Order: sequence, then C-alpha cells, then structure tokens
Amino acid sequence: MIKSLLTNREYEVAGTWYAPLSHFREMDSVVRCNHYETTSSAGDWSGYVLQKIGKYYYVILFWQENMAWTPYFRVRTDSKPFARLDFEPKEDDIFEMITEWNEMMCN
Repeated sequence: MIKSLLTNREYEVAGTWYAPLSHFREMDSVVRCNHYETTSSAGDWSGYVLQKIGKYYYVILFWQENMAWTPYFRVRTDSKPFARLDFEPKEDDIFEMITEWNEMMCN
C-alpha cells in the first residue's frame, strides 16, 4: 500500500468536537494527533497529526470548523508538513515546536 501525506485535504466529519481526532486516528499511517488550540466554544479548534511514512515522521497541522446547524465539522490540513523528522517526537516536543513558531510569527 502506498501512503501519501495528509496535506492539503478537506473532510466533513460528523460528531462532537473530538470527532476529527477519531477520524485521523483511524488512518494506518497516523501515529498520534491532538488539538493544540481549543479556545473557541464553537469547536473551531486547531491541532496536529503525526504521520509516519517510510522512515520519516511528519507533523501536519489541521483546523476544524463547526458547520453551524449541522452535526458536521469541516476539517482542513495544511498544504505542507509543518515538520519532517527522522525520529518520533514526544507530544511535548510537538507542542513546543508549534508554540515557538507561533511566537516567532507574532513578533
């Protein structure tokens, strides 16, 4: 089976705020995923997917948007990987990378 990066994708996922995580976790190449920004009470949150293809681990950012008046969330992944690593990062490492990038972009 050929696996491809989960970049530049869009999905409509039914369920609660956490349904997009379940959607990604069902994919064979996904090692881990989680939200890193959950301040919206509507569930318009941001997260990451850690995907392994071959010997590399890819951190791919995603955004989920509550599709008002429906039971769905629109989920979009970034057009490029946030990072490509030759080791499996811990979740704290991923959060730190994203936080540093956010701080750099805000300054």
